[in-house]
Amino acid sequence: MIEMVTLAKAWLESTLHVDRDSLHIHVALLLMFGTALVARRPLSHWLPWVVVLIAAVIGEAVDYMVQPRPFDWLRLAKRDVIATMAWPTFIFLLARWPRLRLR
Repeated sequence: MIEMVTLAKAWLESTLHVDRDSLHIHVALLLMFGTALVARRPLSHWLPWVVVLIAAVIGEAVDYMVQPRPFDWLRLAKRDVIATMAWPTFIFLLARWPRLRLR
């Protein structure tokens, strides 16, 4: 399973011609909007945001299992999770802002 995820990530990077950080952001947004659509929840609901967070943490754990990093791995993993969660968090907070909601 871990090898399949690693191969899928490598295939997406080469096919889409994007680096790993960009791929994290694109996948996070697709996952957030996809979860909201499938679960029929608004972007202001916590579920799409939490699904992206769980996927980001699992992705970092898979990266670590495939290629253990040196002692600063946790710092790098935190940076990746924060970068991955930036736009989903912004969208979530913006959707929760009462003045911006359409009635």
